[in-house]
Amino acid sequence: MLSWFSKGKGRQALSGASNKAHWRQVIGDLEYLQKVHARSHPWLSGMEPGATDAEFTERFLVHFHQVMQASGMTNLTLEAWRKEMEPGFRARPFSRYEDPLTHFWLQQMQGQIEQSCQRLNIALPKQPVFGTLQTGRVNGVAADVDNPSYYLILIDDGIMGFANLLSKVAAVSFPVTQAEDGNLNFATDRDSVVRQRLQSPETGIRFFDLLTAYAIHGAPHAARSYLMTSHHTHLVGVFRDAMEFFIFGHEYGHCAAGHLQGAPRMSLSMTAEGNGEGGEIELRMPESWEKELEADYIGLALAMDVMRSRGYSPNLAYAGVELVFTGVDYMQRTLSILEHGVEQERLLDTHPPALIRREAMRQNALGLLGEETGKIAGDLADIVNDTLEYHWRAAAPALARMHEDGHRPHARWSQKAQ
Repeated sequence: MLSWFSKGKGRQALSGASNKAHWRQVIGDLEYLQKVHARSHPWLSGMEPGATDAEFTERFLVHFHQVMQASGMTNLTLEAWRKEMEPGFRARPFSRYEDPLTHFWLQQMQGQIEQSCQRLNIALPKQPVFGTLQTGRVNGVAADVDNPSYYLILIDDGIMGFANLLSKVAAVSFPVTQAEDGNLNFATDRDSVVRQRLQSPETGIRFFDLLTAYAIHGAPHAARSYLMTSHHTHLVGVFRDAMEFFIFGHEYGHCAAGHLQGAPRMSLSMTAEGNGEGGEIELRMPESWEKELEADYIGLALAMDVMRSRGYSPNLAYAGVELVFTGVDYMQRTLSILEHGVEQERLLDTHPPALIRREAMRQNALGLLGEETGKIAGDLADIVNDTLEYHWRAAAPALARMHEDGHRPHARWSQKAQ
């Protein structure tokens, strides 16, 4: 690689040069590499070697804003966009084990959830601090860590990838056409959706691939990648964002409702990947179904408020929230078949079964959105649920055969709170 970026001067020429000349050549190589990079990424054109972090951040923000506006993903002005995004660039992970890019997105979502808390007059006794971890569950964990300044919220490190890929499967369930004026029209009647299923058998394969990637390999993105049609990209974003904001909002709900103060200590078992060794950490965590359902209600209110502030349809946003429970249910069923060969109820510690939470959420939606909007939102969510159940009926027998062939859940799923 060095010889290629040396403008014709190979390694042999460098090896005999003086130390000073050698480093002058290295600097020249790096400058040339930066110019190549600028040509590959036009938004970097004009960035000189030695540009400051602030200059790079500003160029990135402008480019990102242009892309998001062009795709219809934001209608914010550049100034409003800068105000929303910059805190994430300034933030740094609290732990050296945290991926900086993941931490950036966590900070972005946390900022929007906290703005929603202010709008809804939801007060938190202490500041939540976010991080990611293999939690052994398709959700997050809110805990009191005996610190007077903050709560700890741990998000499973695979959940954002899972939300993204499940949203892709859900989005392509809806046929889409482009009108003469350029607007996209999604068909939501059941007949059209059923026809879409029959015409797109690859969607079921991708659903199966996602479940097995997360369950067996421990990473959603171990699933085979594929490109989406541009028409469905916006719908994917709505579903994914609603899922992620609800997961965040649910954990904020525990903090706001006082579920963590005085909660009994629970042990979160961690199994290290590869050698089977691990350890335990003790946290104060919610311990009842009632508290989980209360946090679901607060999480729904926060997620819907964030999505409303971003201009999204409440019907589509609510369908995304329900997709959390639907996804958790299918992961539980997948893990059960791989572990036992048959579907068994796999309790998630203190959490109610996903379908009970989904039914309770449906009633909450009627109260928050109103009877008419809530019913429409529920009908749309039912279409998504029916489509995924259709794909599940094909996936379940294949999972049973994988169990017979010796496939078992990844070690991450043996981690649990006790």
